[in-house]
Amino acid sequence: MTIFMKGIDIGYYKMEKKRRKNNKLPWIIAGIAVLVIAAVYAGAAMHYQDHFLPHTTVNGADASGRTWSEVEEELISAMDTYVLNITGRNDIKDSIASDDIDMKMDFGSSVEDAQAAQNEWLWPAALFRTDEIQLDSLISYDEEKLSAKIKSMNCMDKKQALAPEDAYISDYDEKDGFTIVPEKENNELDTDIFSGMVAEALTSMSPEITLDMLEEKDAYKHPSVYKDDKTLNSQADQMNKLTKVTLTYQFGDETEKVTGKTIAEWLKVGDDNKVEVDADLVREYVNSLARKYDTFNTAGSREFKTSYGTTINVTGGDYGWWMNRGDTTDELIAAVEAGEDKELEPVYYQTAASYSDQDYGNTYVEINMTAQHLFLYKDGEMILETDFVSGAPFHKETPDGVYGITYKERAHTMRGDGGADDYRVETSYWMPFNGNIGMHDATWRKSFGGSIYKTNGSHGCINLPYYATRTIYQTVDKGTPVICYRLAGTESSTTTAHSDREIAEIGIEAIERIGTVSSDNYASVKKKIEWARQVYTDLSTAQRQYVSNYQTLVDAEKALKSLQ
Repeated sequence: MTIFMKGIDIGYYKMEKKRRKNNKLPWIIAGIAVLVIAAVYAGAAMHYQDHFLPHTTVNGADASGRTWSEVEEELISAMDTYVLNITGRNDIKDSIASDDIDMKMDFGSSVEDAQAAQNEWLWPAALFRTDEIQLDSLISYDEEKLSAKIKSMNCMDKKQALAPEDAYISDYDEKDGFTIVPEKENNELDTDIFSGMVAEALTSMSPEITLDMLEEKDAYKHPSVYKDDKTLNSQADQMNKLTKVTLTYQFGDETEKVTGKTIAEWLKVGDDNKVEVDADLVREYVNSLARKYDTFNTAGSREFKTSYGTTINVTGGDYGWWMNRGDTTDELIAAVEAGEDKELEPVYYQTAASYSDQDYGNTYVEINMTAQHLFLYKDGEMILETDFVSGAPFHKETPDGVYGITYKERAHTMRGDGGADDYRVETSYWMPFNGNIGMHDATWRKSFGGSIYKTNGSHGCINLPYYATRTIYQTVDKGTPVICYRLAGTESSTTTAHSDREIAEIGIEAIERIGTVSSDNYASVKKKIEWARQVYTDLSTAQRQYVSNYQTLVDAEKALKSLQ
């Protein structure tokens, strides 16, 4: 029993010893494991003293487990292949390569400092996170080359990069008038903004500048006037109002219409941004009308069919349509601004009888200097013809030409210039047509026509028999054409006598014109009485016997004296 118990004790002891031995093994293994882990950890920590931790990027480059010099070398070497790509409006593309501008990169000690700043003992934590390091580098390039590069880009080419267009008023359309043409943004870049974006992209080595980036930075130039601009729309409204009018000129059978199309060409915007009619352009239009229709003082000559059946060209004279261009321009501008359709008539310095080629019409005085014969036409019918005496040849010769009667006057005194050839004569009817040259009665002459003018001509006027002068005076008006010409082969040797009875008629009419003598008309009647006395005195004794109303003159003189 004792032996058995001892046997049990010995067995138990061995088993206990073996158990205890087995209990130490895990600890030994654990210890070894700790030592291994510690060795690995420490070894790794030692490695990361001069290497970047796992899952680390520097400026986008994988730096995990690499030395700072290796990373820096990779970053710098990336410069050789760096290209900045640019995409703008209208899909215009450009690029800048590092070689184009001699681009260089210098990190200084920043890569090394970034690696040193990492805690190598925390390398296990780096296995479960990403460390993105962004370092500033010193990017340098040739500024002049960059400037030249930017200037040469497609986005700077004026043929591709179009400037913005302001909204504007369209040309006039006969159907729609003036309309607003919308603005266009187009694709011209603001050079300063774009250059700044390029410099920023190069500095950060960004791979691209996209259209969205350009839009975000507002890099494109903008129009300065948009379609909803109040001033622009107001101007269009004004222009449409002014061009809705139609103005009409009638030149005989010819019609000239001033429509919106023409008016549109005259409009301009003044300094106050208001629409106005350009007076110079309107004046040029009026000038064109005058050049087309004026016949006053025109070059060349007029074709005229004489009473002898011969058609001639009459050169000279001042007859014809003569437009007052300044006043006509002012009236036309006023009519446009009034905005109402109407018929207009030009303002004239002088008018003529007709707008046809024969502007003298069919009521005129025809004077043939060669024949010393005159014809008077009214509405195309000859109502008088008579001989006359014109200016002396080579001295006071009456000039050819077409003229208009300047005015008419009764009881006119004609005077010389005070020289050796001075004179003073009384006429009953005076109708000047060419300065101081006119038609008048000449009671001091006994006969008219033939060749009298060659030896006893006038001072340039047309001297006429009294009765003929009176008929002409009663027929013509201011502006009636007087056509003077010479026609070979019509010379005449016959003359027209001036009878005493006809000459005496001037005295009779002068006395008839006196009328009632009173204090109310003293000044005027005094002049009439003096004129009648002068006319009577100038008559010969033979002529005075035909003055049947001479007593009326005597009575008027007495009445005037009593008033004095």
